[in-house]
Amino acid sequence: ATCNLTLEREGQAVEISTKLCQFVVDSVIYRNLGSVGYIEITDFTSATSSQFKTAVEDLKSQNVTAVVFDVRNNLGGLTDALGSVLNEILPKGDAVRAKSKDGSISVLTHTTGNDWDVPMAVLTNEYTASSAEIFALAIRDFDKGALVGTKTFGKGVMQTTFSFNDGTAVKLTTAELVDKNGETYNKIGITPDIEAEQSEYAVKYSAFITDEQDTQLQSALEYLKTKN
Repeated sequence: ATCNLTLEREGQAVEISTKLCQFVVDSVIYRNLGSVGYIEITDFTSATSSQFKTAVEDLKSQNVTAVVFDVRNNLGGLTDALGSVLNEILPKGDAVRAKSKDGSISVLTHTTGNDWDVPMAVLTNEYTASSAEIFALAIRDFDKGALVGTKTFGKGVMQTTFSFNDGTAVKLTTAELVDKNGETYNKIGITPDIEAEQSEYAVKYSAFITDEQDTQLQSALEYLKTKN
């Protein structure tokens, strides 16, 4: 489809015609760091599942011996996408849990057993939130690897939308997300197993630093060396 726009510049109207189209933004970026795979998940979208599956299959074909997952600055997204991602890498079990007001705990996501049997590390920071926190927590709960970086944001609640006959709706918080021990991290954050601050330079120029200048990534790689 074509869209015709009229723009006003310095009092004069300018007519332009532009084509409308759909495009998919990559939410998964991956590469091979020698023998270690690196997968960054920027957010959890409808495209994340297939992109993540491609990344895992490609890195497996390259015979990587360990993997770093980067969910720094990932503010969350779709829980369905998160479930699909966890299914690609975790053994069979209970992956996501919620605690209700009465203290009862229910399992929201079961993984089906596509276990990626390599040492893992997850990079986190203060902008790791919501679904990204659940991802990091699942790696820890399944004893698949260590969290490396700084404490996460601390958004660990489940919200439910209730619709009314007049077309309106209300969204209420109905449960807190918890780890395998029933402990909440909401408004607290998840403390990493290996605390590693990013250098001032790396924080300021995060989009331009090299892997060697990424101090948190280097800490993760050092940890993985001890597991191989």
